Amino acid sequence: MKGISGALFIGVAMIALSSCGGGGQSEAAPTSATAPPPVPQSTGSDDSGSTGAEKGLSPSASLAVDAAFDFRVDSDVTVLVSSMETALGALNFYHASAFVDEGTGTHYPDYDTRIATWRPTVGKEFVVRVNDNWDGLLLEFVPDTAAGEERYLYFPRAELGGVLVVAL
Repeated sequence: MKGISGALFIGVAMIALSSCGGGGQSEAAPTSATAPPPVPQSTGSDDSGSTGAEKGLSPSASLAVDAAFDFRVDSDVTVLVSSMETALGALNFYHASAFVDEGTGTHYPDYDTRIATWRPTVGKEFVVRVNDNWDGLLLEFVPDTAAGEERYLYFPRAELGGVLVVAL
């Protein structure tokens, strides 16, 4: 008896599931997912009254760009350490400040914006790539020993040239 009721249940379930699905062709209007939105048409006319399409030109055909134009928005800045009070430490580079102490003018880093970390040595240089969209470059010196002192140096974007000489 169990076998008959189980088979009956499976048969009814199959009929119910097969009648639920499906998607045949319908006469309904196409949905926005199947029909692309209309593209706005530009007049593109010039003084002669003809459009770029009538001349066989693309809308950007009349644009002129200087040969020196570059899409790059970054530049290299070389950091050179001229002197260090503490012999060992790490120099962290950030591109944003989280807090500025108005009393001292000290910028404290936004730790999510770290670019690089370098173990500086007097006379050695380090090249860091700086994005032109950043407000500036923030250097944080963290000494290896408790005898040293942390230092923060902030350089606004306008002051960043090819070489930064810093004393730690």
